[in-house]
Amino acid sequence: MTVKISLISHYLLKHQKVFDHLFFSCEAGWQKPDHAFYQHIHTVLSLVKNSILFWDDSHRNVESAREFGWNAEIYTDFNAFEVTMKKYDFN
Repeated sequence: MTVKISLISHYLLKHQKVFDHLFFSCEAGWQKPDHAFYQHIHTVLSLVKNSILFWDDSHRNVESAREFGWNAEIYTDFNAFEVTMKKYDFN
């Protein structure tokens, strides 16, 4: 299984070569937590909704992504990120 990594933020642009896709609300015309923004990303990625893992530091955005059908987790710090990532199987 190939894991694709996409960015929905401008904060990590210095690492943009790591990502397969970059998504910006100013280009898409919608922003989080609007389901239209998630739909735009979903259409571009052309993946099954539950195969997407979304991270955000906003509970509102995480809950909205979950309502849309994505796996979604709140980002607090890297240690918690590592622990949570172990719940997901990307093989």
